[in-house]
Amino acid sequence: MAWRLLQYDGTVDSLLGSLGVKAEARVKRDLRKLELQGNELRGPHTDSLGHDLFELRTPHDGLAYRHIFMYRGSDIVILLSFVKKTQKTPKNELELAKKRKKVVSSGMVALEQVTIH
Repeated sequence: MAWRLLQYDGTVDSLLGSLGVKAEARVKRDLRKLELQGNELRGPHTDSLGHDLFELRTPHDGLAYRHIFMYRGSDIVILLSFVKKTQKTPKNELELAKKRKKVVSSGMVALEQVTIH
């Protein structure tokens, strides 16, 4: 199956724009893996968060970069991208992802394709 990466409100672009060269390269590498392997990509790269939400994990230089995403047919919709600073996924980030998932599921938002050069 061919997967397509989409993003909610430029969340991936915002994160990538804030990273240094090496961190950006690592995050892009893992996004490519997700795009190529989709739901066959397993831990330690991805994990289920429940509620049909998943996270893509990219560790680099002691930081944890995260993308919370959902599957929609052959699309992978990245709802939220951030730098994780605590052991558990912050509750406010998870709640925001759940709200965005509802909006995406209702079809009331335009999604942008993630471009990884």
